[in-house]
Amino acid sequence: MKKMALLFFILLLTISMWAQANFWQLANELWGGRIDGIAAYGGNLFAIRNSNVFRSTNGGDTWTSIAGSGVTSINCMAINASGHLYLGVTFRGVWWTTNNGNNWSNNQITHDPHSGLGASIYAIGIDSQEHIFTPSFRSFDGGNSWQEINPPSSVNVFAFGSQNQIFIGTHDGVYLSTNSASTWTARNSGIENIVINDLGVDANGDLYAGSSQDGIFYSSDEGLSWLTRNTSLGSLKITSIHIAPNGDIYAGTEDQGVYRSTDKGITWMPVNGNLPDLRVRTIATGMNSELYIGTDGATWAAKNQNINIQYLNAGLRLISNDFLLGTQGSGIFQSPDGQSGWTAKNNGLTNLLVTEFAVGNSGDIFAGTYAGVFRSSDAGENWSTANAGIENEVIVQLERDPSGRIYAFTNAQPTDTLFYSDDNGNSWNSIPIGMNDILIESMAVSSQGYLFLSGFNFFLEGIVLISPDGGTSWSDTALTSFSSVGSTLAIDNSDRLYAVLGGESLFYTDDNGTTWSKISISGIPNSSKVNHLAFDSNNHIYAATQSDGIYYSEDAGSNWTAKNDGLPATNGYYPSFNFLYVDPADVVFGGTYDDGLFIGNSVAIAIDDPGNFPTQFSLQQNYPNPFNPATTIGFTIAEQTFVKLTVYDLLGREVATLINEEKSPGDYTIEFDAAKLSSGIYFYRLEAGNFKETRRMILMQ
Repeated sequence: MKKMALLFFILLLTISMWAQANFWQLANELWGGRIDGIAAYGGNLFAIRNSNVFRSTNGGDTWTSIAGSGVTSINCMAINASGHLYLGVTFRGVWWTTNNGNNWSNNQITHDPHSGLGASIYAIGIDSQEHIFTPSFRSFDGGNSWQEINPPSSVNVFAFGSQNQIFIGTHDGVYLSTNSASTWTARNSGIENIVINDLGVDANGDLYAGSSQDGIFYSSDEGLSWLTRNTSLGSLKITSIHIAPNGDIYAGTEDQGVYRSTDKGITWMPVNGNLPDLRVRTIATGMNSELYIGTDGATWAAKNQNINIQYLNAGLRLISNDFLLGTQGSGIFQSPDGQSGWTAKNNGLTNLLVTEFAVGNSGDIFAGTYAGVFRSSDAGENWSTANAGIENEVIVQLERDPSGRIYAFTNAQPTDTLFYSDDNGNSWNSIPIGMNDILIESMAVSSQGYLFLSGFNFFLEGIVLISPDGGTSWSDTALTSFSSVGSTLAIDNSDRLYAVLGGESLFYTDDNGTTWSKISISGIPNSSKVNHLAFDSNNHIYAATQSDGIYYSEDAGSNWTAKNDGLPATNGYYPSFNFLYVDPADVVFGGTYDDGLFIGNSVAIAIDDPGNFPTQFSLQQNYPNPFNPATTIGFTIAEQTFVKLTVYDLLGREVATLINEEKSPGDYTIEFDAAKLSSGIYFYRLEAGNFKETRRMILMQ
């Protein structure tokens, strides 16, 4: 009796744990992204970006986030001689840790009683005496108290020479202080009106100044005079200067990678090797003289493990089941399953700011970027421009209609912001939007080819437009003159058009905008701002909010439930999502601003009342798979219910109904003969009561 009771407890616990598994899972190994600063102390490496700070103890092979609660909006960092790390942040002054991030201290420096905000720190430097300097304040006691200082210009960087020398690079040259920043003397002969981004001081006290537009300047007399040092330098847009322990000088550029000089800057040579991103932001040297480069998209030698890529903007499941991910700064990544094994796919992609994906009728993939559209005919392995007519446009959204026409809208001026291509992206033409002259915010295309736009006019009046003929003519829908700025359009699988206005109001139309119905979004907090909608094959809705996570509706938006299990929450706020995407198998992908890619898969588990022995529904993977021409599908029914087993093609069209009848509890198998179908990917879906699951199979004729 005891054994049976124990067995029952274990089974109940196992099923209960399975049923409560998180809906969302974080994608693995999706690492990289913009790095704003790198610093080294002893065996520790530190890296910062706006929203996080990371630490590595193994030369950058792996990283761990060490940001404490409230450590956000990071602008800069510095390390003192004792290894204490200091961060300058926006509106919160200076944060610091004396134990590698285990604990953090903060001094807002100033405090506005009206806003509750502190100082914003955009540059920080620490001298050999561990005195801390920021553009407007200094501290002689490790940050506990601060005194105001008044430099003569806006400060970008600090550098320290001998005999208490403090140099600052500013928006109009270089200045020197020898009395702890109490007074300043211009050191600007020849660089009076030049913006200095970074400064370096070598072992001899010689100065190197990197400018935003004019290259590198050199001074051997403490800044009294300057010489240009730009020979063989491929770019004059200097972002960082670094002097290695052996005296070599490294210069990071905005668009041409890294250069090195072994002769005090007289000549330069590129040292980019396999650097995947030439937009350099920071350079540092480790304890063994190894060089670390932080860029907009990655660090050199892929030292990114556990640093999530930022700005995930678009996702696309391919016929091969590979998943493409578009990022803003790191280009395009590909995974065999959307969860791990990510590799960069940027060959030929000359702009790494990717905003959107679309698939043409021929199967070509289109990527919208900050420099027009790129096209791939080999599943993302190689990219070429498809830009004639939109070469310099920032692409916001891409859509394809049933005829194969591709639409793109950009964030240019209100006129000429909508384009189309009828020749697979080879050329683009602008579409006038009549007399409305609206600023477009969102676009949608129905399966019947109707084109919808939402936006607002000069008077900030919102409007939704429709064109039945590819943009030749336009008319207002019934949803006009609304006051909300910030609209989103989305169409479900049955051509129902949804409009989210201002993130707060949700409408839908089933007659192409002739009439609209407002949805009472019961269940979503009033303070939430909805910014993305996505639909599964049953037209169930996923809604991403600004900071309250994901909500889900099975009744066309009348009622909503939170779908946040598995999502991280910081100070009560969930990640900010840049896109939601549901693939043909109803797997949900959510790309975030800075928290990675999340994958959700709604598999309902049937569990009896805890007082009874638990059972479950299941759908097994077909075997064999791939198959030709027949395969076997197995499934388990937990209770008497109506069962439907259906097969769909990649476009969601039903190609076979295998079962459509009442079934008793038990295990079942059925053979599917696809002899009359063409090769490709198909999906089979089991619906039994409240249980629904979809799996993928591959037919190879």
